[in-house]
Amino acid sequence: MLDLGSRGGASPEPGARGWWTRAVKSRCAGRPIAGRTVTRAVPVLVASALTVVGCSSDDDAGPLETTPPTTPAQTESPDPTPSEPTQEPTPDPDPTEELEAEITEFFEEYIDAINESWTSEEALQRRREMFADSCEECLIGYEFAKRKHHQELRFEGDDVEVLDVSLVSAGDGVVVITTVIDSPPGRLIDNDGALVQEFDEYEAVQSVYQLVKNETGVWIIIKGEVI
Repeated sequence: MLDLGSRGGASPEPGARGWWTRAVKSRCAGRPIAGRTVTRAVPVLVASALTVVGCSSDDDAGPLETTPPTTPAQTESPDPTPSEPTQEPTPDPDPTEELEAEITEFFEEYIDAINESWTSEEALQRRREMFADSCEECLIGYEFAKRKHHQELRFEGDDVEVLDVSLVSAGDGVVVITTVIDSPPGRLIDNDGALVQEFDEYEAVQSVYQLVKNETGVWIIIKGEVI
Protein backbone atom coordinates (compact mmCIF):
# COMPACT_ATOMS: atom_id res chain seq x y z
CA MET A 1 0.00 0.00 0.00
CA LEU A 2 1.20 3.48 -0.81
CA ASP A 3 2.26 5.55 2.24
CA LEU A 4 -0.05 8.53 2.36
CA GLY A 5 1.21 9.69 5.79
CA SER A 6 -0.27 12.70 7.64
CA ARG A 7 1.33 15.31 9.83
CA GLY A 8 0.58 13.23 12.93
CA GLY A 9 2.54 10.27 11.57
CA ALA A 10 -0.52 7.95 11.30
CA SER A 11 -1.35 6.24 7.98
CA PRO A 12 -4.88 5.84 6.62
CA GLU A 13 -6.44 2.52 7.54
CA PRO A 14 -7.02 0.16 4.69
CA GLY A 15 -10.69 -0.02 3.82
CA ALA A 16 -11.67 3.17 5.68
CA ARG A 17 -12.65 6.44 4.07
CA GLY A 18 -9.46 8.05 2.93
CA TRP A 19 -8.27 11.34 4.18
CA TRP A 20 -8.36 12.67 0.66
CA THR A 21 -12.13 12.19 0.52
CA ARG A 22 -12.70 14.34 3.61
CA ALA A 23 -10.32 16.97 2.35
CA VAL A 24 -12.10 17.26 -0.96
CA LYS A 25 -15.47 17.58 0.78
CA SER A 26 -14.16 20.35 3.01
CA ARG A 27 -12.66 22.25 0.10
CA CYS A 28 -15.87 22.04 -1.93
CA ALA A 29 -17.79 23.47 1.05
CA GLY A 30 -15.50 26.52 1.16
CA ARG A 31 -13.77 25.50 4.40
CA PRO A 32 -10.05 24.88 4.90
CA ILE A 33 -8.93 21.32 5.11
CA ALA A 34 -8.95 20.59 8.82
CA GLY A 35 -6.43 18.55 10.69
CA ARG A 36 -4.47 17.11 7.76
CA THR A 37 -2.18 18.32 5.07
CA VAL A 38 -0.79 16.38 2.15
CA THR A 39 2.90 15.80 2.67
CA ARG A 40 3.53 13.81 -0.55
CA ALA A 41 2.37 14.04 -4.13
CA VAL A 42 -0.93 12.30 -4.73
CA PRO A 43 -0.42 9.25 -6.91
CA VAL A 44 -1.98 9.32 -10.33
CA LEU A 45 -4.49 6.66 -9.36
CA VAL A 46 -5.70 8.73 -6.42
CA ALA A 47 -5.85 11.88 -8.52
CA SER A 48 -8.15 10.10 -10.89
CA ALA A 49 -10.31 9.13 -7.95
CA LEU A 50 -10.52 12.77 -6.85
CA THR A 51 -11.79 13.73 -10.24
CA VAL A 52 -14.42 11.05 -10.10
CA VAL A 53 -15.55 11.95 -6.56
CA GLY A 54 -16.10 15.63 -7.44
CA CYS A 55 -18.02 17.84 -5.11
CA SER A 56 -20.50 15.38 -3.76
CA SER A 57 -22.44 16.66 -0.79
CA ASP A 58 -23.26 13.18 0.49
CA ASP A 59 -21.05 12.57 3.53
CA ASP A 60 -22.03 8.89 3.57
CA ALA A 61 -21.01 8.21 -0.01
CA GLY A 62 -18.90 5.07 -0.16
CA PRO A 63 -16.12 4.17 -2.55
CA LEU A 64 -17.12 4.58 -6.17
CA GLU A 65 -18.07 1.27 -7.72
CA THR A 66 -16.56 0.63 -11.07
CA THR A 67 -18.94 -0.90 -13.58
CA PRO A 68 -17.16 -3.23 -15.95
CA PRO A 69 -17.53 -2.20 -19.56
CA THR A 70 -20.22 -4.05 -21.36
CA THR A 71 -19.67 -5.52 -24.73
CA PRO A 72 -22.51 -4.68 -27.08
CA ALA A 73 -24.43 -7.75 -28.03
CA GLN A 74 -23.66 -8.85 -31.51
CA THR A 75 -26.67 -9.78 -33.52
CA GLU A 76 -26.12 -12.34 -36.18
CA SER A 77 -27.39 -11.34 -39.54
CA PRO A 78 -29.56 -14.03 -41.08
CA ASP A 79 -28.04 -15.80 -43.99
CA PRO A 80 -29.30 -14.32 -47.22
CA THR A 81 -31.97 -16.41 -48.80
CA PRO A 82 -30.82 -17.57 -52.19
CA SER A 83 -32.94 -16.02 -54.84
CA GLU A 84 -34.99 -18.30 -56.99
CA PRO A 85 -33.79 -18.48 -60.60
CA THR A 86 -35.94 -16.42 -62.86
CA GLN A 87 -37.65 -18.59 -65.40
CA GLU A 88 -37.79 -17.20 -68.87
CA PRO A 89 -41.28 -17.20 -70.37
CA THR A 90 -41.82 -20.07 -72.78
CA PRO A 91 -41.94 -18.65 -76.29
CA ASP A 92 -44.97 -19.42 -78.40
CA PRO A 93 -44.36 -22.25 -80.86
CA ASP A 94 -43.55 -21.20 -84.41
CA PRO A 95 -46.53 -22.23 -86.59
CA THR A 96 -44.26 -22.48 -89.64
CA GLU A 97 -41.94 -24.93 -87.90
CA GLU A 98 -44.91 -26.96 -86.67
CA LEU A 99 -46.36 -27.14 -90.19
CA GLU A 100 -43.03 -28.15 -91.71
CA ALA A 101 -42.62 -30.90 -89.10
CA GLU A 102 -46.15 -32.14 -89.82
CA ILE A 103 -45.58 -32.19 -93.59
CA THR A 104 -42.19 -33.88 -93.19
CA GLU A 105 -43.79 -36.65 -91.14
CA PHE A 106 -46.48 -37.11 -93.78
CA PHE A 107 -44.00 -37.33 -96.67
CA GLU A 108 -41.79 -39.83 -94.81
CA GLU A 109 -44.88 -42.00 -94.24
CA TYR A 110 -45.66 -41.71 -97.96
CA ILE A 111 -42.18 -42.97 -98.92
CA ASP A 112 -42.54 -45.80 -96.38
CA ALA A 113 -45.79 -46.78 -98.10
CA ILE A 114 -44.01 -46.75 -101.49
CA ASN A 115 -41.25 -49.06 -100.23
CA GLU A 116 -43.69 -51.47 -98.58
CA SER A 117 -46.16 -51.45 -101.49
CA TRP A 118 -43.92 -53.76 -103.56
CA THR A 119 -44.49 -56.60 -101.12
CA SER A 120 -47.75 -55.66 -99.34
CA GLU A 121 -51.13 -55.04 -100.94
CA GLU A 122 -52.25 -53.35 -97.74
CA ALA A 123 -49.37 -50.87 -98.07
CA LEU A 124 -50.29 -50.47 -101.75
CA GLN A 125 -53.79 -49.40 -100.75
CA ARG A 126 -52.40 -46.99 -98.15
CA ARG A 127 -50.10 -45.50 -100.81
CA ARG A 128 -53.06 -44.86 -103.10
CA GLU A 129 -54.97 -43.01 -100.38
CA MET A 130 -52.14 -40.52 -99.89
CA PHE A 131 -52.44 -38.77 -103.28
CA ALA A 132 -55.23 -37.47 -105.51
CA ASP A 133 -55.91 -38.44 -109.12
CA SER A 134 -54.43 -35.08 -110.17
CA CYS A 135 -50.89 -36.19 -109.18
CA GLU A 136 -49.76 -37.93 -112.38
CA GLU A 137 -46.25 -38.69 -111.12
CA CYS A 138 -47.69 -40.34 -108.02
CA LEU A 139 -50.11 -42.38 -110.14
CA ILE A 140 -47.39 -43.70 -112.50
CA GLY A 141 -45.35 -45.15 -109.66
CA TYR A 142 -48.43 -46.62 -108.04
CA GLU A 143 -49.42 -48.43 -111.27
CA PHE A 144 -46.05 -50.20 -111.43
CA ALA A 145 -46.50 -51.54 -107.88
CA LYS A 146 -50.10 -52.53 -108.64
CA ARG A 147 -48.95 -54.42 -111.76
CA LYS A 148 -46.39 -56.31 -109.68
CA HIS A 149 -49.16 -57.73 -107.47
CA HIS A 150 -51.68 -58.42 -110.24
CA GLN A 151 -49.18 -60.20 -112.49
CA GLU A 152 -47.34 -61.86 -109.60
CA LEU A 153 -44.05 -60.32 -110.58
CA ARG A 154 -40.95 -60.16 -108.44
CA PHE A 155 -39.46 -56.82 -107.45
CA GLU A 156 -35.72 -56.50 -107.02
CA GLY A 157 -34.37 -53.28 -105.56
CA ASP A 158 -33.62 -51.32 -102.43
CA ASP A 159 -35.75 -48.82 -100.56
CA VAL A 160 -36.13 -45.15 -101.46
CA GLU A 161 -34.54 -42.88 -98.84
CA VAL A 162 -35.67 -39.37 -97.84
CA LEU A 163 -32.82 -36.87 -97.55
CA ASP A 164 -34.67 -33.59 -97.05
CA VAL A 165 -38.11 -32.01 -96.87
CA SER A 166 -38.49 -28.21 -96.93
CA LEU A 167 -41.57 -26.04 -96.67
CA VAL A 168 -41.73 -23.51 -99.52
CA SER A 169 -45.07 -21.80 -99.00
CA ALA A 170 -48.47 -22.19 -97.41
CA GLY A 171 -51.56 -20.24 -98.40
CA ASP A 172 -55.20 -20.70 -99.40
CA GLY A 173 -55.08 -24.20 -97.97
CA VAL A 174 -52.30 -25.33 -100.33
CA VAL A 175 -48.85 -26.25 -99.04
CA VAL A 176 -45.85 -26.40 -101.37
CA ILE A 177 -42.78 -28.42 -100.41
CA THR A 178 -39.53 -29.50 -102.03
CA THR A 179 -38.03 -32.92 -101.38
CA VAL A 180 -34.70 -34.64 -101.95
CA ILE A 181 -34.56 -38.44 -102.16
CA ASP A 182 -32.24 -41.24 -103.20
CA SER A 183 -33.98 -43.70 -105.49
CA PRO A 184 -31.90 -46.86 -106.04
CA PRO A 185 -32.15 -48.94 -109.21
CA GLY A 186 -34.75 -51.72 -109.39
CA ARG A 187 -36.57 -54.06 -111.75
CA LEU A 188 -39.65 -56.22 -112.15
CA ILE A 189 -39.13 -59.82 -113.24
CA ASP A 190 -41.71 -62.42 -114.21
CA ASN A 191 -41.81 -66.04 -113.09
CA ASP A 192 -39.58 -67.10 -116.00
CA GLY A 193 -36.89 -64.60 -114.95
CA ALA A 194 -37.56 -62.26 -117.85
CA LEU A 195 -37.16 -58.53 -117.29
CA VAL A 196 -40.51 -56.76 -117.36
CA GLN A 197 -39.60 -53.27 -116.15
CA GLU A 198 -36.36 -51.59 -115.13
CA PHE A 199 -36.01 -48.51 -112.91
CA ASP A 200 -33.01 -46.22 -113.18
CA GLU A 201 -31.04 -45.01 -110.20
CA TYR A 202 -31.45 -41.41 -109.07
CA GLU A 203 -29.25 -39.84 -106.43
CA ALA A 204 -30.40 -36.74 -104.58
CA VAL A 205 -33.28 -36.24 -106.99
CA GLN A 206 -35.30 -33.11 -106.24
CA SER A 207 -39.05 -32.84 -106.61
CA VAL A 208 -41.74 -30.30 -105.78
CA TYR A 209 -45.14 -31.27 -104.38
CA GLN A 210 -48.40 -29.53 -103.62
CA LEU A 211 -50.49 -30.81 -100.72
CA VAL A 212 -53.90 -30.07 -99.26
CA LYS A 213 -56.05 -31.53 -96.50
CA ASN A 214 -59.02 -33.56 -97.64
CA GLU A 215 -62.51 -33.43 -96.18
CA THR A 216 -61.43 -35.60 -93.24
CA GLY A 217 -58.48 -33.34 -92.39
CA VAL A 218 -55.80 -35.71 -93.76
CA TRP A 219 -52.96 -34.48 -95.96
CA ILE A 220 -52.89 -35.69 -99.58
CA ILE A 221 -50.62 -34.89 -102.53
CA ILE A 222 -52.40 -33.14 -105.41
CA LYS A 223 -49.41 -32.53 -107.68
CA GLY A 224 -45.77 -33.55 -107.96
CA GLU A 225 -42.95 -33.26 -110.48
CA VAL A 226 -39.20 -33.74 -110.65
CA ILE A 227 -37.25 -30.47 -110.77
